[in-house]
Amino acid sequence: MENTYLLWAVVIAAAVTIAVRSAPFIVFGNRTKVPTLIQSLGAVLPAAVMATLLVYCLRHVGSGEVHTWLGSLIAVVFTAAIHLWRRNVLASIVAGTVLYMILTHFNLA
Repeated sequence: MENTYLLWAVVIAAAVTIAVRSAPFIVFGNRTKVPTLIQSLGAVLPAAVMATLLVYCLRHVGSGEVHTWLGSLIAVVFTAAIHLWRRNVLASIVAGTVLYMILTHFNLA
């Protein structure tokens, strides 16, 4: 039973992935120009997603004991500083994640 469940989970995940990745080609077909709405969403959504993740990560700041949220705040500030310094998204994400994991290991996050 468990092997069948895992097999179906992989098949369904693969089907959904293929459907999501092929949807733009099906919807827009052979158009040479991407619609203005889609271009504007492409410009706005990355920042909106980052803002949403930031709010989610810092939702506990200021509530409860300091040690439960201080690590998250330190990691976010560190990530922002690395990004402002290097202007490299990958470097800032990796550095922030590593720092957060270190803080979590020492029960500071």
